Amino acid sequence: MIISASYYVFHTLPIGFFISTVRVEDHVARLGGDEFVVLVDFKDPMAMEELVRRIEREIENLNRSKQRMYSLSSSIGRSAYRQEEGGGASDFLSLLDADIYARKKEKAKGREGA
Repeated sequence: MIISASYYVFHTLPIGFFISTVRVEDHVARLGGDEFVVLVDFKDPMAMEELVRRIEREIENLNRSKQRMYSLSSSIGRSAYRQEEGGGASDFLSLLDADIYARKKEKAKGREGA
């Protein structure tokens, strides 16, 4: 899963943001620029969607709290790595990138139609 948001925004988020959204066994790392990767081991695809909803809910909560003079937004790409399908880390990150940009495009389309 790739979370795209500005580095400044994530750099200034309280540590509680990640503590309340990911599990102890999950891994969060800055990929570069404005992207972060959350590596999780899920057997159930719905569990990944639940994690996405938790992250989005936490961002909404921060925005509603008015603790900042700006609002946060994010785009979250997700994909499952299946070892039997082959490919390495760069192939997997390419899948995630494709998903996140497709979601960003859909989000922009939705704003244009609103």
